[in-house]
Amino acid sequence: TPTTQVFRTGRSLHLGHQEMLAAYQNGDLASVGSRSQDWMGVPLISRGEVLGVMTVQHYEQGKRFNDMDERLLISVSDHVARTLERMQAEELLKASEEKYRSIFETASWGIFQAAPSGELLSVNPALASMFRFDSPGEMVSSLNLGGLHADPGDGERLMAELEAGNGVSHLPFRGRRKDGKEMFGALTVQPVRDDLGGIVRWEGALEDLSEKRRAEAALEEQKAYFQQLFDNSPLAIVFMDPSGAVIDVNESFEDLFGYAKDEVKELETTIIPERFQEESLEFLKACRRGEALSEETVRRSKSGREIEV
Repeated sequence: TPTTQVFRTGRSLHLGHQEMLAAYQNGDLASVGSRSQDWMGVPLISRGEVLGVMTVQHYEQGKRFNDMDERLLISVSDHVARTLERMQAEELLKASEEKYRSIFETASWGIFQAAPSGELLSVNPALASMFRFDSPGEMVSSLNLGGLHADPGDGERLMAELEAGNGVSHLPFRGRRKDGKEMFGALTVQPVRDDLGGIVRWEGALEDLSEKRRAEAALEEQKAYFQQLFDNSPLAIVFMDPSGAVIDVNESFEDLFGYAKDEVKELETTIIPERFQEESLEFLKACRRGEALSEETVRRSKSGREIEV
């Protein structure tokens, strides 16, 4: 069809009745619908891409479009193409905003926007929850960017860094929640600038590391407790890796067998008599399988004395 030809070539096309008949007869155009007496079409072009075709036609015999009509149609098509381009840009922007809003609302990290002065403009539900506020709106009306910190001095240092035009990335953070309890995290703040380089706003994220910090503290406490038991136990204790190499022995082990800690590299060459070597290997295999053992056997001190254990 003429419309298809304009869309494919990206060029205007003006066909009078005789020209259209010749094109139909030659097979250059396919006949679809009523045949007009005069037909003109121009492409709708945006950024070098044909978006569509605008057409006008006369069905009354003897009527024909002139050059002024063609220039007018081209001018109108330019306006239509720009309108379509703007509509497409608005749709893309809307889709982008909806995607960002979805991420903003559902992210597990705290996300915020702040004015250049540090005034909070928006916070997501995750950030409000971290600080124990009932809603993002309550948090925005209660705090500014510097006020997120438990130590006002930390907030002042952050704002000084931001006022110098510098962002921060994964900055160790200690904040105070609405209920007065402290929380810990990693703070990232970066500037959003205009075309002239001026800061329009700050955007940032806060990862809540409070649970991780508490878990690490509990683990350290357990390690300290176990180390105390290990050091002070009246029982001889030895730590070995899966290959059987000695990692550590306690003071009771040193007292019982007469070996200093740095003298015990492997048990086979120190405290295990030769006739119990095979038995010891079986014990080690069972431990590798995760089995607990409680067996009576014989071990040897540094002086050569055999000890029932």
